[in-house]
Amino acid sequence: MNGASHAGPFTSAEALATLADACQATGQSAEGATLMRLGENAIFRLARDPVVVRIARDLSILNDAKKEVAVASWLRNAHLPAAETAERSQPIIARRRPVTFWKLIDDSETKATVAELGTILRRLHALPVPGSLRLPELDLFGRVADRVGAADITDADRSFLTERLRSLRARYQDLRYALPPSAVHGDAHQSNLIKRRLRSGLQEHRPLMRTSRMASASCQDRRRRSPREDQWPDNRGARSRRRRSPAA
Repeated sequence: MNGASHAGPFTSAEALATLADACQATGQSAEGATLMRLGENAIFRLARDPVVVRIARDLSILNDAKKEVAVASWLRNAHLPAAETAERSQPIIARRRPVTFWKLIDDSETKATVAELGTILRRLHALPVPGSLRLPELDLFGRVADRVGAADITDADRSFLTERLRSLRARYQDLRYALPPSAVHGDAHQSNLIKRRLRSGLQEHRPLMRTSRMASASCQDRRRRSPREDQWPDNRGARSRRRRSPAA
């Protein structure tokens, strides 16, 4: 509960133990919680409260967790529909892992359209970023070098990927930008836009954007400008898997 324990391997059992400590610290129950996802983060849906709990791997992600909470607060105050944190002081530390709590979103399971995604993103890009938020410059390549270095691949493949990364970094630095600085969502695709249900069961017409990837190390950042489309490097990256939690 107090963060004194060592983090240890990030297994489902360890994630569940962390959830139990975090819930005990915040007066909630972990009984019957459902593990929705285990990857870079463990995502649990509580059974007794309409809350989703997001557990990061270790304390190296603490600043990212703080940024997620700050971004969610900013977007709420700006009246941009986005995932909202539960009403408590956070993040907290449990078993040396940052933990955040999010309001459960009643997902209609209906895929948002590209036009709906574009509408939300246009609003996001138009928002003035508070100076207090201190969003960093976009690191487009994030932790790619570390992952290439740690990958179980041949030396030839590692050499190829390392050289490819070097080339892309150099080409990215040469981009010329046409638009002013703005906040961007680094994982903006239709599966990260949730269409909520109303109590009647009808689909709500205003989709809601997940904020987690906007606030993680590789996403919500202060970008210098948007490049012209014809200047993008060839490798534009892959889409993420579909996720169901508000903070996946």
